Amino acid sequence: MRIGNLLGTLLLVGSTAALGATGSRLPVPGHGVLRIALPSGWEEARRETPEGLPPMIEFKRSGPAEGSLQVTAMWSPKPDPAFGLEKGVRDLVLLSRARVLEGAVEKELPLLPFTGAKGPGFHFSATDRDFKPAPGQFPILTEGSLGAGQVVLIFTILGNAKDDVVAREALAALALATVDPVPPDATSGLETARIEVPGEGWSLSFQAPRLTQKKQATREGGFQWMANAAPFVISFFAETPAGGPTHQACFDHYWPLSSRNPTLDTRSIRISQSPTYHRVQYDCRGTYQGKPYLQRNVNYFFAFRGRWMDLHVSVLNPSGEGDGIFEGFDRSLNYGPSLP
Repeated sequence: MRIGNLLGTLLLVGSTAALGATGSRLPVPGHGVLRIALPSGWEEARRETPEGLPPMIEFKRSGPAEGSLQVTAMWSPKPDPAFGLEKGVRDLVLLSRARVLEGAVEKELPLLPFTGAKGPGFHFSATDRDFKPAPGQFPILTEGSLGAGQVVLIFTILGNAKDDVVAREALAALALATVDPVPPDATSGLETARIEVPGEGWSLSFQAPRLTQKKQATREGGFQWMANAAPFVISFFAETPAGGPTHQACFDHYWPLSSRNPTLDTRSIRISQSPTYHRVQYDCRGTYQGKPYLQRNVNYFFAFRGRWMDLHVSVLNPSGEGDGIFEGFDRSLNYGPSLP
């Protein structure tokens, strides 16, 4: 039996209702968090956030219509209030179009406008003149830029046909994407915490409020740990795999087991994948001791050193400060060999 947490195991739930959906959050240093969600068939394939440089996130689409979407969040090196406005966005796309035109089949590449949640955008599509069929290669490139406040999203969509389902889904997701600021004090009061896995030489580290009531237990084939800093609760389980040594296998095993609670708001489910874990965010709504509650949850599923891990964090009735806790946790979560 796993160690319980706030409200018992009642609220540690999930749902398979939206298993294909991919919702990702990418920190944009100094500007907030990029939020983008793609429909079933897409999954996060890669992300890079070099120190002090624009972060990038890439998604791939599987199935009959294959393709990819790469998004880079850029900001002006100098404070420029016009950077994300129509002229600045258009100028960036014109520079990109001039480069692409040199290797395109087309003699002209019309610039097509579209509107995002927080600014204007432009894009064009081109056919690669030197394309040679190969796995993971695509003949059609759709490229553009989209204003998002003080940030511009530079994007590249690769597919097998112009205006196919890959391009339509990617452009629709971009049109709804936002770069939301983190409240200035949202991450204040967070401390670095560490979970040491006994006898295995590795640990997890993350930023969270000052944790209390820490508990842990070991048993044959498993390790359990939990703590809280009300209204924040964290629990961690390292267990013997019931399948392959991959993040996907871990996710496929644990997430369906969390689908039995009727308090889950299936509309809130956001699933993202990265090289280090599968992340699932969801809300639970119900009544406890006669009072309504909302519990925001995130599960991180991953495989490491012959173990399957389920790391769960939650905040009860989150406010702006609660969202800041999640942002700080996401940015700081790391695992690997313990330091000597």
